[in-house]
Amino acid sequence: MTRVVIRADASPQIGTGHVMRCVALAEALRARGASVELVGAGIPPRAAAALDRIGATLTHRASAAAGDVAEVVAATRRGDAAACWVVVDGYHFGADYMHALGRAGIKTAWVDDLNVLGRFDCDIVINPTLGAERCAYSARDETKILAGATYALLREEIRAVAERIIPRARQLVIALGGADPQQLTAHVVRAVVAAQLPDCQVIAVIGPSNPGNASVRAAAEAAGVTVVHDPADFPALLAQSALAITAAGTMAWELAALGVPSVLLAVADNQQRGAAAIREADAAEVLVARTPADVAPLTRIVRSLWSDARRRDAMARRGKRVIDGRGAGRVARWIVDGARPRDVTIRAATSADALQVWRINSEPSVRARSFDPSPIPLARHFDWFDHVLANGASRMYLFAREDEVAAQIRYDRIDADRAELSFAVASAFRRGGLGTRLLTETWRRACDDLHVDEVRGLVMRDNTASLETFRRAGFVEAGAETREGRACVVFARRAA
Repeated sequence: MTRVVIRADASPQIGTGHVMRCVALAEALRARGASVELVGAGIPPRAAAALDRIGATLTHRASAAAGDVAEVVAATRRGDAAACWVVVDGYHFGADYMHALGRAGIKTAWVDDLNVLGRFDCDIVINPTLGAERCAYSARDETKILAGATYALLREEIRAVAERIIPRARQLVIALGGADPQQLTAHVVRAVVAAQLPDCQVIAVIGPSNPGNASVRAAAEAAGVTVVHDPADFPALLAQSALAITAAGTMAWELAALGVPSVLLAVADNQQRGAAAIREADAAEVLVARTPADVAPLTRIVRSLWSDARRRDAMARRGKRVIDGRGAGRVARWIVDGARPRDVTIRAATSADALQVWRINSEPSVRARSFDPSPIPLARHFDWFDHVLANGASRMYLFAREDEVAAQIRYDRIDADRAELSFAVASAFRRGGLGTRLLTETWRRACDDLHVDEVRGLVMRDNTASLETFRRAGFVEAGAETREGRACVVFARRAA
């Protein structure tokens, strides 16, 4: 059995997001048979109840201070486990904490949003934020980087509700997280009321760690807005909403998975990247709001969205393509099972794979070896991806481990007899021979599917790893070519 100790805290200042996403990971770890203990301060009752329900242990700390490495290490050694891990989530845990765990010989997974610690001397880095796909992390060669919305840590109850068909009500929900550290909820209520939305029930949700209960109730009661405190059926409440306003943290990903159109308030530095990326995907509206004065434009934004059902529907569909709700399970699989390249199998791409293909193609190491190294705009990628799948002159195949895409290869017919290929392997799956397998197991299939006799690939002359991959896959050098100013070797294989 794998034993995992999770270290995370909550408070009115920290918020509850770190703990709640760790609860999501704990659920997934327990589903894979791991023993889980969460060590933390200020754990909300609902989180504690969720941990108890799945059979995880909760150890309360008196404060959120980070000087408890010895306690955490000791927790990993309780019981008889074949492997022990520590998962750390919180900005108050710095590089010294990470290094101390390393010196103790503990495998460590670090949940990160900001990429500001310099070098990550740990075994896994988890950045579950949309847009993190583009982050360049400095880490050991063997460190697995799990970055982006593919790894969004959402609770099982969110996924369960997302898979149900729930009728939309004419309601707008305001929910600024478990704590609302900036105390903006009352100001948001006033801004929404000022929009004078027709046929709209406004519901303000007060989180379990929010100290501003009185101010929210005062603003709401004056305008006939319904107030609920930490509702037990919160996912269902969100899912039946026509529109939601929330902070651009974990709840933003929950709303996307539920298919609820939203206005996201970017209230902190750690939310900026994700907010920008989800706006780039056309999956939400975003407003930077750090102070009450910043909330004023919300009246105009909400009024416009409420009157545009087509726009809300488009946002909802795009949100579900961005967040599929399975990220916690993917992270848990890495912790419990490791890489296991033999579990990777080939299949054709489907529309549900668009985000994961973008994840791979957006990695800095992949962009650096592309003829056009500029970032790929996410909304444009979705349109391009749908075109590739519908285009009879192209074929895309994936290597996947269960629901996680490890590598992708695309063949485009360039004339009556030939197709050109391009491929990329996710960094976490490299050094396992997947590139060679990708070529050897797809080239003949592509010839059959596209009715061509030859496939070819261009490799930049200085890309030693790819040159060797093509040679190992039985491709032969068929010439040289310059593309976008880069000297390339042309490799080809011809069907008999």
